[in-house]
Amino acid sequence: MAVTVELDVMLARRKMSVGDFANAVGITPANVAVLKNGRARAIRFTTLDSICRVLDCQPGDILRWTADPPAYTREDFTRGTARYDLILDNVENHSLADCRRALAPDGTLVLNSGTGAGGLGLLVRLIRPIVMSPFVRHSLRRFLSNPKREDLEVLTSMVEEGAVRPVIDATYPLSEAAAALRYIEAGHARGKVVVAI
Repeated sequence: MAVTVELDVMLARRKMSVGDFANAVGITPANVAVLKNGRARAIRFTTLDSICRVLDCQPGDILRWTADPPAYTREDFTRGTARYDLILDNVENHSLADCRRALAPDGTLVLNSGTGAGGLGLLVRLIRPIVMSPFVRHSLRRFLSNPKREDLEVLTSMVEEGAVRPVIDATYPLSEAAAALRYIEAGHARGKVVVAI
């Protein structure tokens, strides 16, 4: 059983920032983050009362119960029989051949890292998909970012409205940054790992 506090929608409806909300309720923004990312183990009735007063809502508007998710299993998508129309590879810990094997015949592979190699090998890893793409059925691309202020403002408003929601797996204090890195390197992360400063 999992009970989560869903503040994003109510904050967006009230057009209230996290900082303003934290001040009005009397808790720190870090504690608001703990509530929002599902890491809270408990909530005091007095805090819940303050939240409901500030947001002018009922506890049922922000508390949600969900059944426990199935146990996390790590599966190598390149070894299965499923074929994907799009693969966004943010880690690049599989070979280009393995990723192409997992693509549908006209699928698209977007590579976003270049990790797993150094020196000349890194250069080859970065360039190979772009050079190969015109000669294979798959579309092989590198993810390139050119952020623009207007795009970032639209994205910010979408986050504030609750239309886009980051998946936060774990939050560590700065004093435990090394533990956060070990958690990521061990391959356990199922979302973003945040180090709170």
